Amino acid sequence: MSAQTEIFVSYAWRGASEALVDQLCEAFAARGYRITRDKSAMTYKDSIQQFMERIGRGRYIIAVVSDKYMKSEYCMYEAYRMFQSPAFRERLFPIVLPDADVFSFRGQAAYLKYWDQAYKELEAEYRAIASSSPTMVAPLTERLRDIETTTRFINDFMAAVGDMNVLTSDIHLESNFQALIAAIEVGIQKSEAKENDTMSDENPKNQTKSTPEAGLTSAAASTPAAVILWVAIRSPKPKAGGLPSAVTSPAVRSSPAATIWSARRSTSACNLSNKFTTPSSSAPTPIRWIKKI
Repeated sequence: MSAQTEIFVSYAWRGASEALVDQLCEAFAARGYRITRDKSAMTYKDSIQQFMERIGRGRYIIAVVSDKYMKSEYCMYEAYRMFQSPAFRERLFPIVLPDADVFSFRGQAAYLKYWDQAYKELEAEYRAIASSSPTMVAPLTERLRDIETTTRFINDFMAAVGDMNVLTSDIHLESNFQALIAAIEVGIQKSEAKENDTMSDENPKNQTKSTPEAGLTSAAASTPAAVILWVAIRSPKPKAGGLPSAVTSPAVRSSPAATIWSARRSTSACNLSNKFTTPSSSAPTPIRWIKKI
């Protein structure tokens, strides 16, 4: 496992969530991973919002979902940022505590009502302040928008988590998070394999150049009944060793038909043009070189 792989944890402070996160960090540290959490990654005066957005963009995010988490403005903002980023399901690794009822209809409905009511109450307060002192509400405007976004997004979050077999928190604790660690390992292996493939494709040594000879060889392969004549534009006669193997093969030389290709030299790949076919004959067609055309 790589110590450079960054794994975030999103959770609500104190109580069962924080105790679980402490054990989680120890289990991952034993396997060579360092969990990035707010208490260890943030220092005095660091931006809370920037750190929450950093969590939301993370490649591997463990979300410890509790009742407090589902009712926290900050936790829901982190969850919203996770949901906005690509491949949400592949990046999120939830642990749902017993007090978070995100699986049942009634439980999901209760959280929807909670945020809907919270937004309406805050909006009423916002309007009351704005009516008397419009300039005072400016700092609250963006925050109220975030809460409104939460009321619209929370149902999607619960639906996504509710569709995952997340195991119980007791199972995670008893196994020292083995299933969670294994799932993240699989994700890391896939990511590393994809990055290696990308680097290999971008390596100039692995890129083949397209040449007139390659084009002619391809043409010969697709037209086995034809004799391919290579017409060099810049030289009226072929240089030694300059004749493509596609032309000199016995099968091509003995073909009764002849197809002449003009290999026009340019910075791009071979431009095959001016093709014509001679009438078929019972005798093999000799290979002859045509001067510049």
